[in-house]
Amino acid sequence: MAGIRKIILSTVAVVAVGAGLTYGWQQYHEKRVMDDSRVAQISSDSEVTSGPASTLLWGDTHLHTSNSIDAFGFGVKLGPEEALRFARGEEVTSTGGLKAKLERPLDFLVIADHSGGLGATKALYDSPGFLIRDPTLKRWHTEMHKGPEGMQLVTGELIDRAGRNTLPAALTNPERQRKTSTNIWTGHSALVERYNEPGKFTAFMGFEYTLMPGGNNLHRVVMFRDGKSRTDKVLPYDPGQGDTPVSQLWDYMDNYEKVTGGKV
Repeated sequence: MAGIRKIILSTVAVVAVGAGLTYGWQQYHEKRVMDDSRVAQISSDSEVTSGPASTLLWGDTHLHTSNSIDAFGFGVKLGPEEALRFARGEEVTSTGGLKAKLERPLDFLVIADHSGGLGATKALYDSPGFLIRDPTLKRWHTEMHKGPEGMQLVTGELIDRAGRNTLPAALTNPERQRKTSTNIWTGHSALVERYNEPGKFTAFMGFEYTLMPGGNNLHRVVMFRDGKSRTDKVLPYDPGQGDTPVSQLWDYMDNYEKVTGGKV
């Protein structure tokens, strides 16, 4: 018995040390990414950003990943990292299982996932069904796991209800959505920093702001010229905040400049 107890205690100690080392490495890595971002930001601020253009660059300013409600619902299972790798010319495996690679890599990319309900569809799909209490979300979860047709059915209903402002309360809880958006946004900014290579490939931070008054869409892609050290100070503006969201988006942009000293 004493021998078994000793083994158990030794195992617990090893696990604890491993967890501590993992946490320490994550903290060190995050600090290093942020320090590198600050250095890059200083360099960027000192560059001349006006003058005649002499080089034609090719890129995409409106790309969705699995973090967008509609993209995930209509079958996109690839995340931001796969999108960045593909844009840089690396081979990736598509959602359908096909190998894909650009003949010519892009010069820049803006991953512009929807700010409204950022990551919500994927989070619902990945959630254990027995933990879902809201009847509508439980039904959607069941339908989504039936296959592509169920995914499309749920996404269409979700978009329709967003336009009519009748989404389940669990999807519109501001505190919960803020926490989710913060985790996705700051994780995304670290990824963008890692893939951004000035002079070779530029990865921009951005999001899509989409109003749906009466079901009518108004799409706006917001692009940031700044890196992680500044963009982490704000969150993508959710169009569900307020009754006059168009004017409030401009207020958001003005506030970003005041908070960070940067430009949108």
